[in-house]
Amino acid sequence: MDELRGEGWTRLLAAARRKLERGGDTGSIGLNDPSEAERRVIIGLTGKYRPESVKRLAVPLPQLDAALTARYGMGLRETLTRLSGPLQNRPAERTALNLERDHLLATAKSSSLTAEPWFTAWLDSLTSDGTLTRLIRRGDAHLLNWATSILDLLPNLDERPTSRTAENPPASRTTEAPTSPTATPGQTIPSTASQTATSNPPPGETIRSTGARTEGAPASSTVAPGQAVPLPVLSERATGDTKALAPGSPLALLVLRALASRAGLPTVPGSRAGQRELWESAGVIVDDLASQVLVLNLQTRSAGVVSGWLDEAARHGLPFRLTLQQQAVSPVIPAAAEIFVCENPAVLRTAAAELGSRAATLICTEGVPSMACHRLLDAAVAAGARLRWRADFDWTGLRIVGRAISRYGATPWRMSATDYTTALTQGESTPLTGPPAPDPWDRELATLMTSHGRAVMEERLIPFLLTDLKLPPV
Repeated sequence: MDELRGEGWTRLLAAARRKLERGGDTGSIGLNDPSEAERRVIIGLTGKYRPESVKRLAVPLPQLDAALTARYGMGLRETLTRLSGPLQNRPAERTALNLERDHLLATAKSSSLTAEPWFTAWLDSLTSDGTLTRLIRRGDAHLLNWATSILDLLPNLDERPTSRTAENPPASRTTEAPTSPTATPGQTIPSTASQTATSNPPPGETIRSTGARTEGAPASSTVAPGQAVPLPVLSERATGDTKALAPGSPLALLVLRALASRAGLPTVPGSRAGQRELWESAGVIVDDLASQVLVLNLQTRSAGVVSGWLDEAARHGLPFRLTLQQQAVSPVIPAAAEIFVCENPAVLRTAAAELGSRAATLICTEGVPSMACHRLLDAAVAAGARLRWRADFDWTGLRIVGRAISRYGATPWRMSATDYTTALTQGESTPLTGPPAPDPWDRELATLMTSHGRAVMEERLIPFLLTDLKLPPV
């Protein structure tokens, strides 16, 4: 048998194994550009001389089987089994694989989301790039069932997301949010890690426990629409394992691919900040300390340590970073009757520098609004505040403002076709990229942006914005 492991036999027997595993018991196998050792083996098997110049040699399978039987007392199949293990039935394996794949897809398509184009596109991509096949082959097919169950449980999938990651982010935007809150000078932030929403739902947002699920079984919906849910809680509800959706896990990547499809992104963002943004767009709290909102002159009508910090910062005209965790521990109720909302921190920074405490209340989303931002604005609108909202003149900016109008009844702030034209004349602009967005508040704006093909960042409008933000003398 040692002879059969030599150079003259290795490629020949490998070709025979492939042929048999594909269901071919007859016919020939061949070698291209045979070595001298291979040429001599095949001459010995066939009894026919082959010159050294030959480019391809072939051996009929029956002849190879007979030669092995005569020399070693074992036919071709037994020889291959002794050398490299049992032969595989590839046609049967393919049939079983196709059946399991079809079953998984049929189960996934029973989801309540199956009518959504992004959901169908997600399943199609998993099939076309081989992801589904790889899951089946490595014994992880149940992950698709879990991913579908998680998508069914997500609280905000009734809302269409807007993702700043889908386009080139504005230069002023911070791409990675700090992992801890920033206090104004002289402040001390108390430790409240034990109360973070990553281990418990925020106060007033109870998520009913249903216990662990059996593998692949559909999860029952336990999250009310629009209600934020911590990532570990969501993971436990769908899989029985709080760590199944840990960053980088196969299950997390499957779900993030679906959320990226929903947001119109070609791939899942590589950064933790981009991935957190996707989770938050679906109402999932990944890190309630990292979810922040930047505010200026936000006075409150609520009691508590966080409200005290905000009131003190407003008296001095100092910017303040407010986290989702702080709002969960010490709820904030804004006092302003009118709140301005911008996208880029350069606007807020300039307002703080030039106007200080004489600036109107201003909230900066720093791109797509975070869950911390939404929680604050939800409280503001519930208290009767009117929102004046703006973003960059690009397609994502239009989507952000459109969502603000739909969710909060916000009024667009210098987001008209006239404002765009004025800004366009003030200097060079970047190309407009990404899929177009509607502009229900000004029918001419999207048409004008398409015709010019240029995006304008809101920093271009800062002089005009400061005029709006300047409060009259008391």
